[in-house]
Amino acid sequence: MDEPTIRRYLSESRVAVLQIIDEGGVRDATDVARSWLGKRGSLSPAHAQRLPRISGQLVWQLANLGWIERSTSGWVLTDLGRHARGMQQQQLAMS
Repeated sequence: MDEPTIRRYLSESRVAVLQIIDEGGVRDATDVARSWLGKRGSLSPAHAQRLPRISGQLVWQLANLGWIERSTSGWVLTDLGRHARGMQQQQLAMS
């Protein structure tokens, strides 16, 4: 996957899930939702209620993009996922 394609798929929510997974200990979408809610407790009750479903969709998307994969301990970033996350961090540094 080339860098223009990666940039096209680098949404704020995907980057947030990449960061959560990179921190480790994520076995499933419920873990992602729990961590996300802990980081952003200011979510509306309706959004917080939908977060497990949203997290499941994002995990599925990231796996299909090849940015994350299953390991024995749960989800981990692939080399491509680390590259995508690094590109996002570079974009923030340049801003």
